[in-house]
Amino acid sequence: MQPLKKIKEIPTSLNSRQLVGAVRDFVQNSGLLAHFPDADSICRQTVDTIMASSVLAIDGSHAFWVYVKENNLLGYALTYIGKEADGQMSFWITQAWAHPSIRRSPLIKSAFHQLREEAKRSMCSHLILPSSRSPKAYMRLLGPKIKPYLVLLKEDLYG
Repeated sequence: MQPLKKIKEIPTSLNSRQLVGAVRDFVQNSGLLAHFPDADSICRQTVDTIMASSVLAIDGSHAFWVYVKENNLLGYALTYIGKEADGQMSFWITQAWAHPSIRRSPLIKSAFHQLREEAKRSMCSHLILPSSRSPKAYMRLLGPKIKPYLVLLKEDLYG
């Protein structure tokens, strides 16, 4: 089963309120607010990225994936293909959200498997999932091949 569908336009069954609500839920539950306290800016940036990845189709390296059931948005993923520090092509899952009703369901593993297979079809060498949370839960959920790769250190130069 492939729950996610890569889209180039927002389905008419999805209204903007559903999409913005999903993005707001992602921002509230992702741990991002501990690092970036301006929730509205994160939401606007995410919606802009969704538009650039789908409707505007700025380039083929970005994609927007959705899981819609009975006209309800139950999940989404934003992905990007680009070179990693080692020079090899990498498939980045830059953001993913699941509705609370499916968060602990097998659909999550199925969607992740689907994105992993897309990365292979795209001839990528790596699958990368940046996270602002502890990686242990992801490692348990997604399997033994997922390992911490890098720690980013950040200094706020103006605060």
